[in-house]
Amino acid sequence: TASMYGNEREIGEAIRDSNVPRDQIFIVSKYYPTKGYEDALASFERTRSKLGVEFLDLYLIHWPGGGRKSRLGTWKAFEELYKSGKVRAIGVSNYLEDHINEIQNDESLHIMPMVNQCEFHLRNQYCELKAFCK
Repeated sequence: TASMYGNEREIGEAIRDSNVPRDQIFIVSKYYPTKGYEDALASFERTRSKLGVEFLDLYLIHWPGGGRKSRLGTWKAFEELYKSGKVRAIGVSNYLEDHINEIQNDESLHIMPMVNQCEFHLRNQYCELKAFCK
């Protein structure tokens, strides 16, 4: 799910109604970045609350929007969520090499994205990005 999809409550209800144990469900959500650190933390709590879960298995930054300062502030918040155990893995979506290098080259950040979710198909190969992420 993702906050911008507006379906988090429904997904949470479906999870509860399924009666599938939580440890057998892998929950992923995406944060729509625009405002940085504080907004990222607040948005996570809204997402967690709407889904009705204590933690997410994977939390992604939806796209590299908001500018460099916002991206780095958002990643700092994601690192904190990961370290606190509220998120089991953190990553990005639709990031290119330059965006990932921003994280890698910022001395205040210490965890690299564990996932870079990108669109791949016959007409969109991102060969250089795929090699970079390996």
